[in-house]
Amino acid sequence: MKLNILFSFLALLPILWIINIFILKKWEHVFKYLILNIVVAITYFIIIFYSMSNYFINDQYGIDKVFYFILLFIIHTLLAFIFVIYFKYKSTKNVN
Repeated sequence: MKLNILFSFLALLPILWIINIFILKKWEHVFKYLILNIVVAITYFIIIFYSMSNYFINDQYGIDKVFYFILLFIIHTLLAFIFVIYFKYKSTKNVN
């Protein structure tokens, strides 16, 4: 059951990204937004997979690191979607 929820969220990520870009396509800072999101994703990757933290000391096969990376990516995408919805709400409120 938990794995089905994880796969559902993973399948939802590209859809949320496409919706985010579609909503923000007229925003003047959309390119900066995309670059910042890519930099944050690369930072997540570097911190999780190349850190010598004691937290992952018993992670023999690296499975925990993979799941933490996926979890961070899911959280980041959901927060970005919330930001886009908030931004769209504020921008339409200011126009009227």
